[in-house]
Amino acid sequence: RVSGAERCDATELDYDTRNQPASSEREWQQVRQCAHQSNDAAVLMMLYANGDGVAPNLNLATKYACSIESPAAEMKGRLAHLRRKAAGSGGAVDLCDDVTGGERLGMCAALRERQRDKQRGAQVAAATRHWSEKEQLGFDIASKALRYFAQSRYEHETDLGGNTRRTLQVDAMAAELDQFVNDLADFESGKVPRFSDAEYQSLDARLQQTYRQCMAAAPAAASYLGTIRKTGVEKTQRAWLAYRDAMELFGAMKYPAAPASGWKALVTSR
Repeated sequence: RVSGAERCDATELDYDTRNQPASSEREWQQVRQCAHQSNDAAVLMMLYANGDGVAPNLNLATKYACSIESPAAEMKGRLAHLRRKAAGSGGAVDLCDDVTGGERLGMCAALRERQRDKQRGAQVAAATRHWSEKEQLGFDIASKALRYFAQSRYEHETDLGGNTRRTLQVDAMAAELDQFVNDLADFESGKVPRFSDAEYQSLDARLQQTYRQCMAAAPAAASYLGTIRKTGVEKTQRAWLAYRDAMELFGAMKYPAAPASGWKALVTSR
């Protein structure tokens, strides 16, 4: 039983359990107990609609669906989904399938990113399991620098003016993390960056010119920058510079035969 003194997030627990290769009856029982403890009607709706750890009960699922505070269009879509499920054609019921509001869209984006980050972790673990301690150290330095840069993009380089702001933030951060994992797969298959020093110097000069122009210009009233401020761009640029240097160090430690200029040039080109 989940103790009342313990804090649990039924939504995260549900998605974690559902996305495992296999889940036990006991794990689903913990999800259900947490959902009851926290009065999470959305999770209880999914459990009874999909029969996860309980006998399917679409009437009970509908009762819980009607307890979810939602815009009218969202509620209509969710109930229609449950009716299709009752008719045998609706597929699994997921709270995120029918959300319409910006806040819930952001929550669902964060839930998807949580699962995707676990996948990234598994991919990285598989790729690096035979590396030496030195190589692992270089990777850890680059990985931590990347996450700091990605978090800065999330916080400081995403326009927060619209109702999908959290989704945009999550997507901005995820794009950097996905790119890093894709890069690692390329490096391990022999596709290391092979830019010359002259190419790197040219790329860096273009980057510095673009940055100076950005910091000197006064954004137009209709600028896409929205809530983004120059101070945020500067903070993110500093985080990126640390990431670029960390990538160069990682490359030297793990792939010493590759040109040293290639690592900085790769991230600068982006």
